[in-house]
Amino acid sequence: MLDHFSPQVRLVYRHFPLVEVHPHAFAAAEAAEAAGAQGQFWHMHDMLFAGTLEPTFDVVRHYAIELGLDIARFDHEARNDVFRPHIDEHIKSGKQSGVRSTPGIFLNGNICDVSFGFEGLHKAIEDVLGGH
Repeated sequence: MLDHFSPQVRLVYRHFPLVEVHPHAFAAAEAAEAAGAQGQFWHMHDMLFAGTLEPTFDVVRHYAIELGLDIARFDHEARNDVFRPHIDEHIKSGKQSGVRSTPGIFLNGNICDVSFGFEGLHKAIEDVLGGH
């Protein structure tokens, strides 16, 4: 959809790890941020979501090595909660905005239900853009 509606639509990503359902979700968010600090957020994000293994520290560290990250820096940032305040702020903001599950997708400040697929979101974007 981003390609289809570009440049009128943009993606703003916020973390909302559901640790009650996915115990390693917060650590995965920290790993993505640690990779992002080295310019590899989306690559780590994609590896985490494509992966079939639980994103334990050993798994995300392996991804970091595959991405060619400075592993000492990654280890320090991922193990020492360097990005915890940033992720906590995302969670707080999400809760204040009414996010209860993922993905929480907003269009012009209104949450869009995509639980049955993205067709409704596509139509809603077209409506907002006047039939793009």
